[in-house]
Amino acid sequence: MINRELSISEIEQMILDEFQATPFHNLFYLEWCIPSRALGGGTCSDKVLALRTRLQCANVSARLHNSWINDQLCHRVLALELDDGVYYADVGNGWPSFRLFPADREVRYKAFGIVFQTRLRNQFLDVYQIKEGRESLSQSIPKQKQRESAVISAINQRFNGEISYPFRAALRYAQVVDDDFLFLKGDELRIYSDRAITRRIQISNRTSQLSALQTYFGLDLEACGLSESKLRCGRGAWGCSS
Repeated sequence: MINRELSISEIEQMILDEFQATPFHNLFYLEWCIPSRALGGGTCSDKVLALRTRLQCANVSARLHNSWINDQLCHRVLALELDDGVYYADVGNGWPSFRLFPADREVRYKAFGIVFQTRLRNQFLDVYQIKEGRESLSQSIPKQKQRESAVISAINQRFNGEISYPFRAALRYAQVVDDDFLFLKGDELRIYSDRAITRRIQISNRTSQLSALQTYFGLDLEACGLSESKLRCGRGAWGCSS
């Protein structure tokens, strides 16, 4: 078996640190700004590649792995080969699933008021979420081992127009901030917590979105090159005449 130095709890702490340090967002996809020291993270591929590097530096066997969302093989997770079996790490789906999902058994846990539940189904591990009492299928992870070269090829072609991403038309920005999980989805900011019911704050326009990124997430807009004028001419633009 693979010899590793980190325990499962240490790996999960590393994943939680990743949720706290770098956001899930589609600002690069919308072409509102470019990667910089002021803003890392991104969508699932960006985040799993970063975590894979950190885990491999810690002598953890971490392989890129494709997963199904909305009947599309469009999501990336990590398959970890640990001493007692294969586990999946999902750091890039926008939700705070910082605990590992074992491939051979079902688990259930709660984080920031959100319940994560896995169910075995033939050659798949289905991951469900329960938010505010409503259950939904988050993704279906194929359990068969995949060639990393095929996953890397899918990453390189992920924005070629063949995949219809749920974040294609509106802003997404999600991150663990202090003791809460914050998710800015289009015109609504949701604040999930273990201590209270989910708060929903309406975000009426682009100015309010920028203000929310700065106020709630602590994002340095100037350092990231974000402004209303730039937002008008990206992939998710409004009011752009060109």
